[in-house]
Amino acid sequence: NPVATVIQYATLDYPRRFGPSLTEDIRRWGEELVAYVGEKMEPVTPFCELPEHQIAELKQHLHKHPSLVSDFAGPEHDQTGLIYCRQVACPHCGGQAPLLNAFWLAKEDGEQWAVRLHIRSKSHVDIEPYRVTGSLSKSQSAEMDAGIDALRSAIADKVAALYGAAYDADHEITVTAGATQAIFTAIAAFVRSGDEVIVFEPVYDSYVPAIETVGGKAVYAALRFPDYRPDWQQVRSLLSPRTRMIIINSPHNPTGSLFDAEDLAMLAEITRDTDIVLLSDEVYEHIVFDGASHHSVAAHPQLAARSMVISSFGKTYHITGWKIGYVLAAGELTSEFRKVHQFNVFTVNTPCQLGIAEYMRDASRHLGLAAFYERKRDFFRSQLGTSRFELLPCRGSYFQLARYSAISDLPDQEFARWLTREIGVAVIPVSAFNHDGHDDRVVRFCFAKQEATLAAAGERLRRV
Repeated sequence: NPVATVIQYATLDYPRRFGPSLTEDIRRWGEELVAYVGEKMEPVTPFCELPEHQIAELKQHLHKHPSLVSDFAGPEHDQTGLIYCRQVACPHCGGQAPLLNAFWLAKEDGEQWAVRLHIRSKSHVDIEPYRVTGSLSKSQSAEMDAGIDALRSAIADKVAALYGAAYDADHEITVTAGATQAIFTAIAAFVRSGDEVIVFEPVYDSYVPAIETVGGKAVYAALRFPDYRPDWQQVRSLLSPRTRMIIINSPHNPTGSLFDAEDLAMLAEITRDTDIVLLSDEVYEHIVFDGASHHSVAAHPQLAARSMVISSFGKTYHITGWKIGYVLAAGELTSEFRKVHQFNVFTVNTPCQLGIAEYMRDASRHLGLAAFYERKRDFFRSQLGTSRFELLPCRGSYFQLARYSAISDLPDQEFARWLTREIGVAVIPVSAFNHDGHDDRVVRFCFAKQEATLAAAGERLRRV
């Protein structure tokens, strides 16, 4: 019974959001709406079996009865508040079915609420409430700015399941146009002219340009060959009154190294009693190998309170061209981040957000990512097992470092050009990630490729 479902959500799942008066209003509204829907279908008839003309008739009816649904304008729906919104998987037949959304506004204890019903069939109605601050148009603007509700809620659920961390979807999660935008916006929000930002090198190539663009100064902590572990005594020595931010990246690009629990404990110790903001780039969070766990800053309460945690759907779902990521941060930090974000990007394209929110329903899609890439890593390493390359440990990410000193004494940039032009395999010289060009004669391979491509590369590299 859809009305019973509405009341269950209202009274059980959202006890703090709905009082008795509003619950009763929702019940009456749901009964009236579902009663009309019920005239058009049998109790178990899903919308995939409802003729198009009856869907159109239902929409027309709601146009004529504004008391049923208040006007609600936005990118997903028209002015009526109920639409033939999009195709979704039908829970009845497994095929594609239209999803109708109904929107309704109400006031309870001086607060305005928007209540969204997802009507999938007469026996399948979901409710999604959220608080409206100010005018309705302001609420729409806030949703466009921060990301659609469905995606932010899905992110909150995923982070809670993985790390036991409770982030408020409205005030502590922001959807971004990829992780690179999130990184730039976070730096622009907190770093001012003359501020210092500690980065670990080899350092991902977007950090320092962003720091320097806003007038900051990068200060370099070394991750030393061959294991690329942080030296926390060195980091402590680099702190100064001007240190505004520390940027960490685990799993690390380009080295494939990981921060462990002891590293986070040391980081918490050296930042205690400071106003340093931590930017934690965790875009490869689901790509860790050999039974290791990703240690997210989000799971460390002391660090989480001062951190912007950045992740990427592009890395997780193989859709890097979609450019969608997100930022987790405490409310005060999120407020500052969004002040820049709203003018830097303002909104991320809605269709992709809707698609990802739906895709996230199956947790195996991110939980199985480590095994997927571990097989690729192991296959690629086996291809180079009899080569003259010295393979370094790869604990995470989809990058494999290799030393080539047994092959050539060329500097790594020259070796990379030679390998690309003469052998036909492209690599990145790791010195490109060092501000002073420090060269350990190490290059970076990417094994996020089809197996046939990795096999072809292996065949060529074994001949070098």
